[in-house]
Order: sequence, then C-alpha cells, then structure tokens
Amino acid sequence: MNIGLRSKAVLTCLLFLFSTNASIAARWTTFHDGRGFSISYPSDWVADPNFADLNYPDNDGNRARIEGLGLKPSIDLQPYTTLQNGQTELAVEVLPRYANACTAENFLAQQPPDYESGVDKEAPTFAHMSGSDPGGWYSYEDFVYVLSLKPCLAVHYFVAYATPGGEIAKDERPFDLGSLLSRFNKIRATIKIKRR
Repeated sequence: MNIGLRSKAVLTCLLFLFSTNASIAARWTTFHDGRGFSISYPSDWVADPNFADLNYPDNDGNRARIEGLGLKPSIDLQPYTTLQNGQTELAVEVLPRYANACTAENFLAQQPPDYESGVDKEAPTFAHMSGSDPGGWYSYEDFVYVLSLKPCLAVHYFVAYATPGGEIAKDERPFDLGSLLSRFNKIRATIKIKRR
C-alpha cells in the first residue's frame, strides 16, 4: 500500500513539474531571423528586427551600423534600482562588413570622444567594455560573446545604470548585475544557429 501511495505522489510531482515547465515555455516566444538564427525570449520582452548599434560619426558624418535583432524588456526588470531599464537590452548581431575579423571587439561601437570608455577584457570570443557619459551621471557596460564564425554572429548585452554615488543614483538602490546577467544568459542559451 505504501508503494502505491509513493507511486501516486511521484506521478503527481512529475505531472506538476511537467505542467510548470510547459507553462513557462508557453510564456516564451521564438523568433526565426532571416540572418541565420532563432532565439526564444520571455513574453514580457519585445523583439526589434531592425535593431542597429551606431558608431559615433566619423569626420564625414558617416555612422557605421552594427545590425541585428534587439530584445528589450517591456517591464522594469529591477524596479527602484539604479538600472536604466529603457537603455538595457540584448541583441544578436551580425558582423559589420567593414570588420576584417570575426572577433568580439569588432561588435563594439565606437563611443563619442567625450565619453569615458574602454575595453577592459578582450579575447577573440568575448569582450567587455565599460564607460560613462561626460557628466558622469550614467554608466554603461557592454558584454559581447561571439556565437559563430560562419555566419559571424555575436550576442551583445547592453547594460545602463545611474553611476553609484552620483546625483541621479542617490535615491535608488544599486541594481543586481549578477541577476541581470543570469536573465540574459537564459535567453542566450536558446539561440540556435543555422549552418550554411
């Protein structure tokens, strides 16, 4: 009799886990992009297939474009914190034509000269850049992970926040970068690349 009760308990638990996982999966949307990849993301995020990260203009006023699919949260990911939700997003990007190598650093747009910025970690498949605006009110961090060499694709995390200790940040709690990156990583894990 105990075996029967245990079997029912195990079956009930498995059914609960399956239905929970199925409902979580149902709240995600999959986007199939013509540039050779698909990605799934939560239903409270919005996809922009016309995303472009623009380089600072050169002397002729030209702005190189790093194009791809952008994903932005439609909800505040960390309310009442220094995180600037409207400037925080994830993008799957295609290597720009002007780049001569499929490296992570080539997916970073040039910042305006009055911004304090710099690449502080760089490897062929990963780059991290951080900086701040001229007033020092806002800071940003970019994380780039190369996904594929052919086609040359990378996932790019854009994180913006009020600079700790600054005038804008004084009434807000510090945001949780680790939690944010964990959320981004779950989306990145769904990317599937079509080999050519």
